[in-house]
Amino acid sequence: MNSIVWSQTAQDDYWDNIDFLLRRWTKRESIRFINAVEKTIEILKQGQVTFKPTGYKNTYQITIVRQITLYYIFIEDNKIVLLRFFNTHQNIDKLSL
Repeated sequence: MNSIVWSQTAQDDYWDNIDFLLRRWTKRESIRFINAVEKTIEILKQGQVTFKPTGYKNTYQITIVRQITLYYIFIEDNKIVLLRFFNTHQNIDKLSL
């Protein structure tokens, strides 16, 4: 089983996305996002799947909801570091991992 570590940027992105959903949409959408993140983390913990590779070494991506993509990296000792929850409506050039 993999352990999950959240980078500070991933934590900030996560809460920023929830705040945005609560401001612009409804509580229901924010709960949907939270549930999708939890489900994805459980899948990653099980270690039975690898998602789409990126151009960065050992770094992968998965769509959480249509507008948000999670970027993560595998490191030693079965650790997965969550790097970013990136809003796909942003300019991809702003993505730094």
